[in-house]
Amino acid sequence: MQENILNAFAEQTKNLYSPMQKFSALFVGNMEKMTEFQLNAIKSYAEVGIGQMKKATEIKDADSMRTFSSAQ
Repeated sequence: MQENILNAFAEQTKNLYSPMQKFSALFVGNMEKMTEFQLNAIKSYAEVGIGQMKKATEIKDADSMRTFSSAQ
């Protein structure tokens, strides 16, 4: 009798948590993709900023300053 009750409880618990497990797996996969996208965006912005700083170090006179400013 108790074994039947425990088996029924185990089955109900499995049925209850199965959708949550699927949702959690999808959520984690989505978060991985979102994190990868954000890291790529940060990397792109950093590369642009570093490139601009390198170009700024090449300013030697008014003409190079004008060229640098027009490229912005």
